[in-house]
Amino acid sequence: MVDILPFKGLRYNPNINLKLEELIAPPYDVISPDMQDRYYRRNEFNVIRLILGRDEANDDEYNNKYTRAANYLNNWKRDGVLLEDGQKSIYIYQQIYEYPQGVSNKRMGIICLVKLEDFKTGGSIYAHENTFAAPKADRFKLIRTCKTNCCCVFSIYTDTKTKIKKIIDKYTSKKPVTQFTDENGIINKLWLINKKEDTDVIKEALKNKEIFIADGHHRYETALNYKNEIRESLKKKPTKPLPSDYVMMYLTNSESEGLSILPIHRILNDDFGTDHDEFLSDLEEAFETKKFKVSKNVEELRERFTTELGQYTGIQTAFGVVMKDGRNFLIKLRDDVDYDDIIEEKISDMKKSLDVTILQRYVIMQLWVGNPEIELDESEISFTNDMAEAIEKVLFGKSKITFLMNPTPLEKVKGIALANDRMPQKSTFFYPKLLSGIVLREIK
Repeated sequence: MVDILPFKGLRYNPNINLKLEELIAPPYDVISPDMQDRYYRRNEFNVIRLILGRDEANDDEYNNKYTRAANYLNNWKRDGVLLEDGQKSIYIYQQIYEYPQGVSNKRMGIICLVKLEDFKTGGSIYAHENTFAAPKADRFKLIRTCKTNCCCVFSIYTDTKTKIKKIIDKYTSKKPVTQFTDENGIINKLWLINKKEDTDVIKEALKNKEIFIADGHHRYETALNYKNEIRESLKKKPTKPLPSDYVMMYLTNSESEGLSILPIHRILNDDFGTDHDEFLSDLEEAFETKKFKVSKNVEELRERFTTELGQYTGIQTAFGVVMKDGRNFLIKLRDDVDYDDIIEEKISDMKKSLDVTILQRYVIMQLWVGNPEIELDESEISFTNDMAEAIEKVLFGKSKITFLMNPTPLEKVKGIALANDRMPQKSTFFYPKLLSGIVLREIK
């Protein structure tokens, strides 16, 4: 059973001379070092100082980026930069954005507290991606030191009866408490639902739903680890839920418009001694190949691949391939190919059928790298949801080859999660990202 709660959010003070667009930042895990520097310079109160602090030469156990984050947080609360809302609320968060280019979309969701569930024991909350030890250790140090959820876990539910939408529509007909346009041209709006009769309707409507984590798996599992640590530290077992039993979560309805999943393209920076012509020949054993004219025009290629790949989205496995020498082509998995013939690893049939699995395990690791057993590091492979960037890095950068993908359909994401399986790394990109700094939540 899904258990949600309203809460008193911690927000930037609207009554002092601060521009919210200068104070927010994307989630920590998409921020590059250059972006981090930019947010540090943008404003002394930018949330970057909380979610992704800088390492310094003299850091030690007692003075480090985590303790500095806690100090910033406490100082900002003391000085009135951050204020706690007076009433417990469920927050409506809307993002208005363009995707694809020139098409306006509107994604609406609610921010509330959701009671944590352990995936191993079953329940109503499902994950679809693997997590890694290093990011979880980093986030654990932050939550332990700051005792605050600085970013939301992004999740999806399904409400065909639109009970929650009716409540949302009632509030969004009024002026938002927050509205600003971020650096990507996305309009962000926030409303507060603080009437108990309305929060109770939402709570009841979500009680028997299934919740699918879309983004923030590391944050969710870190919150779960923190919950367990707090409970284990208590001499007497509590009879009521603790604040640490809940995590701040953004929930959006899969039935509503504006939920966009982008593909994450793969860029290989090393050719691993691969003979390029032999690679192309090997591809033809499982794929039909459609060659395009040799071109180094990024925009022309982006438009061509967008059109060519788009016709196979959710229907058939297909990839775009751009090579350093200007050769580019579309490859489509042949109808007579059996997944077991190209992927020998013992994984579920559902997982084998995913485009991202076929690309990662077969095309990249087996045919390009030549060794499906090794793991590629950040110097060898990079990822982007920007097709033009993926193409440009090969044609005019140091990268050797790029593989362009279609997005993974939401139903496949949910199917993997319900089967208690996991997709490969960097399988989905839910767009736009939720901004950090819109609402924070102290765990108290």
